[in-house]
Amino acid sequence: MTMVPRAEAGSYPAGTACDCLRCGKPWRTRQEGKPEQCPNCHSSYWDKERKPRKSVPRGTGGK
Repeated sequence: MTMVPRAEAGSYPAGTACDCLRCGKPWRTRQEGKPEQCPNCHSSYWDKERKPRKSVPRGTGGK
């Protein structure tokens, strides 16, 4: 299954194939509209890629 392209992100008819970009779970919507969260990991950011963490060198105190 593939995720709906961002250009079509406003319309999610029932039965649309979605993929969670956090945990990788594919699923189909049951109702019309954008799903609120992933049914597997319950992330509300299922349609946004995870950003890499910024590493802070040790001993700098986060500055």
